[in-house]
Amino acid sequence: MPIADAELIAAVAAQRAAISDTVAFVHAHPELAHEEHLCAAHLAGRLGEAGLRVEQDVAGLGTAFRAALAGERAGRRVGIAALYDAVAAVREDGSVEAVHSCGHGLIAGAVVGAALALAPLCEQLAGELVIVGCPADKIHAPGTIERGGGKWLAAAAGVWDDYDAVLYAHPEFIDTVWQASMWMRRDTFAVAPPVAITAPRYITVQATQIQYSQQVFLNFKGLSWPHVPVATLVPSNPIPVPRPRFGPE
Repeated sequence: MPIADAELIAAVAAQRAAISDTVAFVHAHPELAHEEHLCAAHLAGRLGEAGLRVEQDVAGLGTAFRAALAGERAGRRVGIAALYDAVAAVREDGSVEAVHSCGHGLIAGAVVGAALALAPLCEQLAGELVIVGCPADKIHAPGTIERGGGKWLAAAAGVWDDYDAVLYAHPEFIDTVWQASMWMRRDTFAVAPPVAITAPRYITVQATQIQYSQQVFLNFKGLSWPHVPVATLVPSNPIPVPRPRFGPE
């Protein structure tokens, strides 16, 4: 039988201390992209202690992990993405500092709390719940720029294959649920020039996507809180590269 809502809510409430402790640990140990050794170990350790089957160094990423909770009956496979990297805040003197200003501590706490709440109820579950720890979520961090984002690298390695659904929660200014898939993707394309390119040539094309970021310092009575919103604009339809852009034959 399905788990009753009241029982599930009570199970989550019982993990209040674990959730708070996880949030506090992540916030106390800000680590930049691909350097999240302490936070990854802390989350994986908590999940392992709760009985989940933990796998470290997933996809060849030293700070990625996977933790699985199997139900008693056959069923669907659901994944939850956990984040724990910090924002690379650029100070006025040009130095880079790891700070938590994007809610990743809350994400880590929520994901751990959900898994710990379901662990004692696994005999009532069908299918499998898999927590995937994803490093390097912040695309402007030095490590992400050098190696790539954790979600994309994991996807390229097949980590996200064979799931019926993947959940990703992020603190925002509004409360909403996107029912349409927001599945991660990286588009690549090749251009076949209409003329032979025998020497380097610059061509002007319309951007197929625009990525922008801005850093805002919120000051509250002496506390400077850096926040870096990042967004990518992608056209809904492909943009062809017209022949004249390649210059004369």
